[in-house]
Amino acid sequence: SSISPSAGLAVDRVLQYTVVTPDGSVRTANACQNTDLFFALRGGGGGTFGVVMDATILATPRRTYQVASINWPVNNDNLEQMVKVFVDNATALATQGWGGYLTPTTGALAITNPLVTTKQAQQSLKPLMDLAISLGGTATIVQVGSFGQWFSEFVSNQLDVQQDAVGLPNALSSRLIPEANHRTATGRAELVTALLNAFNNTVFSQIHLTTPFGFKGTDGSDTSVNPIWRTSLYQVILVNSWFFNSQLADRKAAYAASTTAANFLRDITPNSGAYHNEADIHEPNFQQSFWGTQLYNKLLGIKNKYDPKHILDCWNCIGWKGASSPQYKCYI
Repeated sequence: SSISPSAGLAVDRVLQYTVVTPDGSVRTANACQNTDLFFALRGGGGGTFGVVMDATILATPRRTYQVASINWPVNNDNLEQMVKVFVDNATALATQGWGGYLTPTTGALAITNPLVTTKQAQQSLKPLMDLAISLGGTATIVQVGSFGQWFSEFVSNQLDVQQDAVGLPNALSSRLIPEANHRTATGRAELVTALLNAFNNTVFSQIHLTTPFGFKGTDGSDTSVNPIWRTSLYQVILVNSWFFNSQLADRKAAYAASTTAANFLRDITPNSGAYHNEADIHEPNFQQSFWGTQLYNKLLGIKNKYDPKHILDCWNCIGWKGASSPQYKCYI
């Protein structure tokens, strides 16, 4: 989430699970018992190892948060300038603990940080704030008393999404963007071009500052999260959609467009990956993208131990046997 840069990923903070495995056993998984299952559940994804009944998670003391709300008029020229300045400053922002969301579609950046003072926030965000104001936009920094206040006032009210009982007609793709792509002027320029091309092939897109790049509480080696999460500065979400009365061809076209959009980023980040929960359903080489080959093979061994009959298989999950399975005949 938006506090992963300052508090780590959620799985970094899990202390214990109670889980029912496919053989009907109720198991306790933690650092001392069923350690392989504990490892798999913290990043293995897809609910493919068992049904989690409860989790014990390390809490964080209540903290105050600096919150920045930056907005600019939406047009292509403004977006290019904002993306360039963002990319130039992304490493510093991630290192300092900033988390939040940049939305090109609406010309908005909402980010928060519990680790800095108001003065430090003003200094670190000055390039972005100055640009937004010069473009005729607005930029403010306020301090709020809790994560809940940040989320309710600056995140959820911007979503404005009407949840349909059968889900949203969206086709997603995503990519984690490594710090290495930001080290040189050439790399940053290449990234700006790729981002703009990706955005232009979507109806909605976002940059999520939700990686634990600057978090020093753990190296993540005791979780099964793809290590690329630890070396990436942010995640890019790319979305296309269809209307309720669309034809099958329209829906397939939306998925294809999201795949095409992500390809601009895949091409310049060949060793990166994607977030399994917000990924392209046609993610190329999903094993490498979601976990890395070494982790995938380890997780597959754990999967076969606890679910040898593959009762809990799912699309592009650990142990997936391919789209030809009859259970996927309704997929598009």
